[in-house]
Amino acid sequence: MVSKPLMASSNANSNSHTTPHSFSSQTASMQAPLLLLSNMSNLMSVKLDSTNFIVWKHQLSSILKAYSMIDFVNGTVPSPTQFLTNAEGALTTAVNLEFQLWNTKDQALLTLINSTLSPSVLSMVVGHNSAQGVWKTLEHRFISTSRANLLNLKIKLHNLKKSSESISSYLQKVKNTRDKLNAVGTLIDNEELLHIILKRLPREYGPFCSAIRTRNEPVTFEEIMVLLQTEEHSISEISDLHPMAMFASTPNNRNSNSQSSFYVNSS
Repeated sequence: MVSKPLMASSNANSNSHTTPHSFSSQTASMQAPLLLLSNMSNLMSVKLDSTNFIVWKHQLSSILKAYSMIDFVNGTVPSPTQFLTNAEGALTTAVNLEFQLWNTKDQALLTLINSTLSPSVLSMVVGHNSAQGVWKTLEHRFISTSRANLLNLKIKLHNLKKSSESISSYLQKVKNTRDKLNAVGTLIDNEELLHIILKRLPREYGPFCSAIRTRNEPVTFEEIMVLLQTEEHSISEISDLHPMAMFASTPNNRNSNSQSSFYVNSS
């Protein structure tokens, strides 16, 4: 008769020891996403706007994968039921601890994602209460836009040409467009960029273009900029000398010069 109360007491003591430990573990699990949130937010250097979805998604996806959190936004980890079920499978009023843990992580991720959005983009996801909901909305919104933007940038790059502006101004427009393409995930290598630059130069750069195309060594963007600036200076000097040469070679000028020389000699 004595042993049973002792066993019950032992069980009670055991429960009294495990409960604080279990509560402590649960509290730590709840707090962990907040620590992750602080660490991950420090790694993000890009805020999503209408032009940089590819870069933003690449950076944020890499961070989420590094912290084993990508499953929360791609749907691999579904939300557990909010309440526990009884033996018959009916829902009870008891809150599911797994849901609490999942929801804490999900809300931490939602906070992280929202913190990386520009004000105009943030307004697009108002009303979405889960990280996955925001993620899917942004994908749907920007993937089609990114494709259209990519096509427009490619057309713009191939249509750029040097008109009356300086070589520096022309090449800066080329570089800016190339950088925008890089920002949406399309890399333009030096060979393709060189072809685009040379193709859209005026006729007076023809000999220069021929010389560059026959070179065996690759030419970087920085090198072609220096070479073109030098060529621009040479063409400008020739253009300045050309009117003087034409003036000196006209018949009236030759006669005038001869007469001037005659009168000087006769005196």
